[in-house]
Amino acid sequence: MVNLHSVVSLIDSHMDTGIPFSFGPFEGTYFVRRHPEKSVTEDSVCLFLQGENSSVLAVADGLGGHKGGDLASKIAIETLLEQMEGEKAGISPMERITQSFDIANQRILDLGIGAATTLVVGELQGKSCRFYHAGDSMGMILGSRGKCKWATLQHNQRGHGIESGMVAPQDPELLAVNHIVTNYLGTPAMRIEVSPAVSLDPKDRIFLFSDGISDNLDLTKIPNGSRTAFLVEWMTSRVQISMGTESGKPDDASLIIVCQR
Repeated sequence: MVNLHSVVSLIDSHMDTGIPFSFGPFEGTYFVRRHPEKSVTEDSVCLFLQGENSSVLAVADGLGGHKGGDLASKIAIETLLEQMEGEKAGISPMERITQSFDIANQRILDLGIGAATTLVVGELQGKSCRFYHAGDSMGMILGSRGKCKWATLQHNQRGHGIESGMVAPQDPELLAVNHIVTNYLGTPAMRIEVSPAVSLDPKDRIFLFSDGISDNLDLTKIPNGSRTAFLVEWMTSRVQISMGTESGKPDDASLIIVCQR
């Protein structure tokens, strides 16, 4: 198990199994797997420890339909870490995180190649968690009985349809257009969606993942009460099976799960 002292940064990574980690009262597991048909990983991931009970977790998923998706996700993660590191008196974590979205967005635009990426950030402060995101990578908190306490809105056609109550989560017609992302880093119209600070109960589980997970897994069927390493193995094994079916979507798959010990 990795004792998280400062930073874990995963750029162009590929893993066979999840890596357990711990910090303060929390334990977790992270995992990144490359698209089965590609030579680079367009997902980038980081874990940044601010203090004994404080951390920032992030998943960025470079848009595969755009040139330089892997570079865009790398810029998003490296910019976030750049903003979080070092002493910046009077600047709150929220300000640092939101500034990183804006700075990374401009850096990606300045590439001039049409690169783009999603980004979801989870900020853990004591016994609360707040999400920041742009795109269809998700943050989610499940209670001990499997009830969803909070989930970020996926910025794609399915996400907006589910939010409006007009479609079911597994609607097959929407799955066909689910790759159309409506908000991301790499556009002048990028917007940051910020959740409230959600209070954490002792057995709550915090998830951050790219759409390689959500597009290939029924999120309502995640097992209750299991440790994070088992959950990563359970989720990724089913995602891999789904990718091999006619209805599955081959993709990079990144996942971070955290819970209190």
